[in-house]
Amino acid sequence: MGQAALSLGFPALTVGLVAGVVWAERGSAPLGRAWWADPKVVGGLVVWLFYAAVLHARLFVRVRGKRAALLTIVGFLLTVASFLAAHAYRETGRPPSPPASSAQADVL
Repeated sequence: MGQAALSLGFPALTVGLVAGVVWAERGSAPLGRAWWADPKVVGGLVVWLFYAAVLHARLFVRVRGKRAALLTIVGFLLTVASFLAAHAYRETGRPPSPPASSAQADVL
C-alpha cells in the first residue's frame, strides 16, 4: 500500500510544483519574481527531494520492510512540518496585528 501511495503521490506532487512554478513565472504570484524564496516553495521542494530519494531507495536499492516504513513516516512528518512552517510564516510587508485594547494603543 505504501508503494502504491508513493507511486501515485509523487507524480501528483511533481505536477503541483510544476504548476506552481508556471503560475509564479506568469506573474500572478503574490511575491512577484521572488517566488522561489517563499517558504511554501522551499518546503515543497524539500518534501519533493525527500520523496524522490525514498522512491529511488524503494525501486532501485530495494529498501523494504521496517526501513521503508520508517522512511514513509519520516516523509509524512516532513510534509506536516513543511505545511505548518509555511503557513506560520508571515511576510515582512504585512501590517502588524491590531493591539488587544485601547489602553495598549495609547501606550504605543
